Amino acid sequence: MPGPSGVELAARLKDLQPQIEVILITAYGSLEQAVEAMRQGVFYYLAKPLRLKQVLAVVEEAWAKQQVRVQALAEETEMLEALRGLSCREREVLAWLAEGKIDLEIAGALCISTRTASTHVRNLLDKLKVKNRVQAAVLWDRYTRARQRR
Repeated sequence: MPGPSGVELAARLKDLQPQIEVILITAYGSLEQAVEAMRQGVFYYLAKPLRLKQVLAVVEEAWAKQQVRVQALAEETEMLEALRGLSCREREVLAWLAEGKIDLEIAGALCISTRTASTHVRNLLDKLKVKNRVQAAVLWDRYTRARQRR
């Protein structure tokens, strides 16, 4: 193939779309080229002659990996959307919760009763569809980092 090598093209593709799975097929493969391709982020390196079963298995594996990534992104997007839907008070409670504060400390910081703080925490966990405070804190951390990048 004239122009850049397949490995160079794969590296450019990965620079433009890091999440893409590149399958490199070559007629003139070498161990050195295969190693370099993997270093550049190539998902799989296939040398001709090809076996149809092998190609199908590699494509299915790459597709499955993408589907896992897409599902995880969808779930994270859903949770981030839930965060955006929180009231100012709920965000305050979540921020304190993310700092590891217990209900009594949250209540003191916000001048509310401990029972009200506990209710806010329970409601947050339900709204965010998380099972515990740690998951809520991780979500808050991701959200605040994403906002800082903008």
